[in-house]
Amino acid sequence: MRVKLNPVTLLDSSYHDLSSTVNNQTYRVFVGGIRAPHEESSPRPLVFVLDGNWLFAPVYEYLRVLSIFEPSFADPVMVGLGYPMDDVNTLLQLRDRDMAPLPGNIKNVDQFLSFICDDVLTFLQTELNIVPGRKILAGHSWGGTFPLYAMGANKSGFDGYLASSPALPGTVLENIDEFIHNLVLTKETKLFISVGSDEGLQFPEIIEGFPSLEKALAQHAPEKLSYRSVMFEDENHSSITMAALSKGLRYLLA
Repeated sequence: MRVKLNPVTLLDSSYHDLSSTVNNQTYRVFVGGIRAPHEESSPRPLVFVLDGNWLFAPVYEYLRVLSIFEPSFADPVMVGLGYPMDDVNTLLQLRDRDMAPLPGNIKNVDQFLSFICDDVLTFLQTELNIVPGRKILAGHSWGGTFPLYAMGANKSGFDGYLASSPALPGTVLENIDEFIHNLVLTKETKLFISVGSDEGLQFPEIIEGFPSLEKALAQHAPEKLSYRSVMFEDENHSSITMAALSKGLRYLLA
């Protein structure tokens, strides 16, 4: 018997392939929570999640349901940042290029950050008529390191950052004490950081570097920064992803 397959669609969502005005690279931007334009548009929270090819669908559905039963979350717009392809090896290479703040890779990381802050935000406003409210940047692994790097960039303009299992050794953030000490924020900002207790089996450098991040925040966090740190018991580098994103986004959107 032949099984008829039907495509799974996400309510009120779409995707768009955009070219960066900085480096001409093409990205796939997934958007969830689109509404028909109103006469008087009001600002809505924007949640940008990295690794959108993998994380957009589950995180969007989580936030969509959350906003139904908890109206205080103000019906956020979900934006997944990904690539117009499905090959896993290629996706892994591209995410390393765009999100890993390694000493020889900063130009690529800065260009990706500019794409998000300039090109994507402009597209949302001009093409989808979305009025941005609070802006949150969230990710896991290299996608967790990238928000920390962005937090130190003066132009990023986000109100909240979610750094799940950030990799710090070998990056320009390796001296995390100095990075946090020199952090300058121009507005009230929230940060959620997390790690899984069992990540050391696969990525010992992540679980070894996390206490340094917690210590640096405890000693040097600027006055405008509020933060929460969580270690998830019995979670490894893969399983922690949704636990960290669900708990972290509730904290950042509250």
